[in-house]
Amino acid sequence: MNEKIQNLIEDLAESDCDCHAHEVLKTMYDVDTKDPKESTHTFVVDDLNDIPDIFERILRGDFK
Repeated sequence: MNEKIQNLIEDLAESDCDCHAHEVLKTMYDVDTKDPKESTHTFVVDDLNDIPDIFERILRGDFK
């Protein structure tokens, strides 16, 4: 298999994107994404008043 295609398949398998284009490619190349690598963040909150700021930062995309 072509190296570029193999790299594409590996990238698709690691992706958790569910947009139409990625779904089509995943279907086309029979990529299983049931357990994609996920980036996770842990927050330690000492003050509950910080929670709204954390949610705003999440929505802005600061934690990708």
